[in-house]
Amino acid sequence: MPLIVTLNKPKKKDKYISFFTTKEQAEKLEEISRIEGISRSQLIREAIDFFLAYYAERKEETTKAGTR
Repeated sequence: MPLIVTLNKPKKKDKYISFFTTKEQAEKLEEISRIEGISRSQLIREAIDFFLAYYAERKEETTKAGTR
């Protein structure tokens, strides 16, 4: 699976680099951004926040299960 990396021109001094595994995922992000009316960088930040919270929760559950 190819890795597509796009460097987007900053909008309102908002610089970011987007990483996607497929062209389809990059297109889907663009579509969601347009529908929701928020920037792609904001969507990426929210996705990262969600992933980190999910990962921390899973890590905590795994740690608790291991200590029982």
